[in-house]
Amino acid sequence: MEGKKKVKNVLDWYFTGKAEDMGERINSCDLCNTAIRYVYYIQNKITGEILGVGSDCIERFNVTMMKSGVRSSRVETLKEVNKYKYHFKKENANQYVFNTIDKLSWPNIGSYKKNYSDNGYFTPEQSFALFNYLDKQGTVYDKRKFKINVDTKKNMNKFTYQKFKVIEDALTDNQKKECKKFLFND
Repeated sequence: MEGKKKVKNVLDWYFTGKAEDMGERINSCDLCNTAIRYVYYIQNKITGEILGVGSDCIERFNVTMMKSGVRSSRVETLKEVNKYKYHFKKENANQYVFNTIDKLSWPNIGSYKKNYSDNGYFTPEQSFALFNYLDKQGTVYDKRKFKINVDTKKNMNKFTYQKFKVIEDALTDNQKKECKKFLFND
């Protein structure tokens, strides 16, 4: 490994299984000096030195994890790194939703937040109400960041074309197809 820090032997280093989301690209990788937001910590098993690196450097330099003194496979290590990536992205998406709806002065907002926090999505009815309210208040927001469950059996009983048009931008292509099937019996 060669970069900002000179690392002589890759086998002396392992991924600690710890990572942090810094909120924005304010750190730089201790190996390649690239700006990073997500910092993955690697440690030298001989010296104990810890470096903060990006996920690309973990992959590029074949850094693996140690579990109970045994080196994990590259595949196991990358799975762990990807778990962090997924967790950080999901957490950031949820924070965007909460920050957006916190701008609302609406009595029901607490129950909406709890539902989203517990389930990871809004129903089409909730999304329709939220988007209408946000639009009426002139709030600028990105509908694509809101997750909606369009399970036709569970959440579509009061669904109309008007509601579909309001939430359409928040839906995936497959969800749009499902909604159209439901609405137009395609």
